Amino acid sequence: MAGSWLKGQTVLSGPYAGPSSVSGNYIINASGSATFSSGYTFQAATNLTLGNYATLNWSQNGTIAGTAITAGTTAGAYGAIVVGTNDSLTLDSATSMTGDIYLYSNNAGSTIINQGTITQNSGMGYLYGQTFTNANGGVIQANASSNLYIGYYSGETITNASGGTITANGTNANIYFQNIINNGTINATNNGALYFQGANNTTGNLGSVVLASGGQALLQGTFDNTSATLTAPTGGPYELYGGTINNGTIAAGALTFTSNGGALNNVSYTGDFNLPASTTVSFTGGSTTFTGSNLTLGNYSTFNWNQNGTLTGKTVTSGTTAGNYAYIDVGTNNSLTLGSTTSLTGDIYLYSSNSGSTITNQGTITQNSGTGYIYGPTVTNASGGTITANAGSNLYFGYYSGETMTNASGGTITANGSNANVYLQNIINNGTLNAQNGGIL
Repeated sequence: MAGSWLKGQTVLSGPYAGPSSVSGNYIINASGSATFSSGYTFQAATNLTLGNYATLNWSQNGTIAGTAITAGTTAGAYGAIVVGTNDSLTLDSATSMTGDIYLYSNNAGSTIINQGTITQNSGMGYLYGQTFTNANGGVIQANASSNLYIGYYSGETITNASGGTITANGTNANIYFQNIINNGTINATNNGALYFQGANNTTGNLGSVVLASGGQALLQGTFDNTSATLTAPTGGPYELYGGTINNGTIAAGALTFTSNGGALNNVSYTGDFNLPASTTVSFTGGSTTFTGSNLTLGNYSTFNWNQNGTLTGKTVTSGTTAGNYAYIDVGTNNSLTLGSTTSLTGDIYLYSSNSGSTITNQGTITQNSGTGYIYGPTVTNASGGTITANAGSNLYFGYYSGETMTNASGGTITANGSNANVYLQNIINNGTLNAQNGGIL
């Protein structure tokens, strides 16, 4: 079929073999498909419309140049371009692709390069392949109320090259990255959100991330931070959203936390550690710590201690509002010691329901309001350790049968003040128990 025969608006229903070129406006009808092979191309100033669930199979090495591509003619209904085995597709700098976009390949040896502008406007779109690159000058954007996956499977090489820009722009605009290598700029603006997923990330590959006007950057994947320092994006912190950061250092202000949790594994967190209300985090690996003196646990937050270690020289505040507790939960076969220079105050929930866990207090624990709990399979208030419930508060020391709850020689437990109540469950007392100023044991 000679290119000169295809003028105006032409419906494609492949396959097409070249070399040849076509010009004008082209449509692949809804649920239809066409295949380009052997050098078949569009000429400049061409419009290509992929009907709802239509597919252009790109079974060749080549470039789509100067073409405006519309993917799906109804919001939420995608149009797809699929690149074949050992084939490559480049969208040149004068090419745009908009709509609900599937530009991808599951085929070995495939390569996709974007030098133009890709805009996801609705629904859920996908950009991925064995090698996918947003090149210098390439622009990819997800707009409000749309979702875009960039990368999808492990083992892909997904790159935002130097000079490339990727943006989540608008409320409920979400971009999900799979092990991205970012040498360009990634933005979240106007309440857009970036989700960094995948099991093979390095923090260095996060690159330049910019947050503005409510934009978020959430870490869902696993990140190797060995011999590195995770620093904050421009405009705000990363948020740990079920992800894991392994090794290295986290700079002050670089990371905050969410209700989806996540783990810091053998990490040194710089400065004081603040866990916002109703969020959770796990310390793992045996050497995760924070360098500051203060640990502040927001109301109903959970601090999971899944390692063996000691908090030394720390001031721990449990719950930031009177009567609102925060959890410190010790994991299976793990141990937590509050050192002699550490204090824990507020509305306290220091506990473990996990087998083999051990809690030791050498410092000062003070229940100031509400009802607090200290319990676990093995809990010891050691020599020099002080536990006090003050006026108007309740504190349970031990809770379940079968626990070993010990107040060691030199340890002190006190109910101090009117309506200060300490409830002792099967305690082994080798130290001193006090009830004073109207307090009750």
